[in-house]
Amino acid sequence: MIKRIAALAAALAAIIASGSFATAGPSLSTNWTSTTLSQAECMRRAESAVRDAKLAKGFEIVGQSVFGGAESYTLVLRCIADKGLVYFAVVGPKLEDARVHMRAIYENF
Repeated sequence: MIKRIAALAAALAAIIASGSFATAGPSLSTNWTSTTLSQAECMRRAESAVRDAKLAKGFEIVGQSVFGGAESYTLVLRCIADKGLVYFAVVGPKLEDARVHMRAIYENF
């Protein structure tokens, strides 16, 4: 067990030292808006926003969240109506493209 932890620590140190650790992570674009919608209506609008923005690859509804995506990008719209909040997040390799997808779902909502 100690050898495994030491090997993991050494591998992590090598990645950090190489500089690839900083460039390996995805880009994230987030936004939020307040809402007075019911939970059901918020979820309907979230689903429509994802589909209208043509970001429904991998489309799924789980609890308070609607998931989708396109190409190498994944998104989530989370409706928390009892708190008056809708949260948007898009993650992928390029920040500018994540922002473009973010604008599309935010404006369609």
